[in-house]
Amino acid sequence: MLDLEPAKLRSRWQTLREENPKLRIRDAADQLDVSEAALVALGVGETATRLQSNWTDLLFELHRLGSVMGLTRNDHAVHERHGNYGKLEMLGDVVIAKDGGFEAALFISRWTMGFAVSESSHGQVRKSFQFFDEEGVAVHKIYLTEQSCSELFEDVVTQFRSADQSDVVQVGSRPGQKPGDDIDVLWSSRIFSDWPKSADGRALTDPDMSLKSASVQADPLDTGSVEVVLNRAAELGTPLVVVVGNSGAVQLHRGPVQKILRTGPWINVLDETFNLHLRDNQLAAGWRIRELTDIGAISLCWSDGQHRPVLQIFSEDRSGSWDECVKASVNGNQRDVAA
Repeated sequence: MLDLEPAKLRSRWQTLREENPKLRIRDAADQLDVSEAALVALGVGETATRLQSNWTDLLFELHRLGSVMGLTRNDHAVHERHGNYGKLEMLGDVVIAKDGGFEAALFISRWTMGFAVSESSHGQVRKSFQFFDEEGVAVHKIYLTEQSCSELFEDVVTQFRSADQSDVVQVGSRPGQKPGDDIDVLWSSRIFSDWPKSADGRALTDPDMSLKSASVQADPLDTGSVEVVLNRAAELGTPLVVVVGNSGAVQLHRGPVQKILRTGPWINVLDETFNLHLRDNQLAAGWRIRELTDIGAISLCWSDGQHRPVLQIFSEDRSGSWDECVKASVNGNQRDVAA
């Protein structure tokens, strides 16, 4: 990946937007073979402001904005949840946000760049804080909503404005990094959930593996089972915990899901305070994980072709309706069930 000189990159991006006006910035960055951070930085002085890197202080000021929308995504899943960043805790260098059904673990040691962004979209100005890792990949975004105290946005931006307002970004990669290296950090913490482990303690990421040990049993699932589970949960009103993460953040929704809509390769949850967008045709493996304890908790996990976690779903109350969702997961993809 090569982040070009701003004038050349700006010209290429403008052409691409004219050809594909609905193209999302992450997909545009992939097509241009640059980082998303490089495209955001092009707006410095107009639509974007570079922020100081004291992320903890910044996050602890966001309570002033009231209800906002947190967005965490990876290559194949986008998790958007409304909530308030007013109740924050520190766990080492991780900032934990909790507000009812919204929770997020923010691995701020992996954040390298941050921007305040004001951009026009569908005739409205969207204001956000956007944070990136050292490769220029977006790890967490916080958008103001109609319920936010938008008049305080500029106060926070001014308070944390960086002296460096360059429109050029420098990106790199961690030495020796391989796909899946971040999995233990992202999924093994019991802050939210446990990604299944093999007997030697490594994350279970091989699509061909199944696991039976003294503590857990992991059985493979068809990748089409995601849509089945979400639709069954919506029918039954089952409260779920839906988890999506990346190298710098893990975010979850606690509660029911209601409106499930298929749009091409995407499965969408389109509820008032929670949206999930999942490109399930990019899933390569899934597991049904049962804890071999008296409780016998069950979670459902899916990963992509590079053995990276994409999505995890479980239910804390282990109600009878959750059992029905788990049973439905063995039926495979939605076409099979419909038939």
